[in-house]
Amino acid sequence: MLKAFFLTAITIITGGILYQSFLIPTDRYRLLHPGIYPGVIAAILLVVMIPILVSTYKELAMQLRDKGFKIELSKGGKTVLVTVIVCILYMFSLTYLGYFVSIFWLMVFLMWYYGSRTLKSLATSFSFSLGITVSIYVILNVLLNLYLPTALLF
Repeated sequence: MLKAFFLTAITIITGGILYQSFLIPTDRYRLLHPGIYPGVIAAILLVVMIPILVSTYKELAMQLRDKGFKIELSKGGKTVLVTVIVCILYMFSLTYLGYFVSIFWLMVFLMWYYGSRTLKSLATSFSFSLGITVSIYVILNVLLNLYLPTALLF
């Protein structure tokens, strides 16, 4: 059990190091980005750590099952897990897609996920998300002259 928590902590810290390595500022005269070396080491460590982490959790689950514990993720637990993963992806997408594109797709997905998951529900969540995103843009950028984060790709 302690091994699984330790490996999880190392994996999370390594992911943070990988993310932060690309945020290191550089000047235009350098041949390589200064975060390339810690980024490559962290990426290699993640590639090695994730299979070990998965096998450790599978082994832990088998040990708990052998002792009579029933391991299942409830519907509410799955919903929370999906929401957390989508919000983490949203945080990372802010840098590359900007605020308006990221918040639009976050709202579309979450409205569809919590809704009835039909094509009509998708169209409804798409239109509501578009309306809310346009409203935020008009209120903040046009009326108040507050500029939200722009993207690297757009």
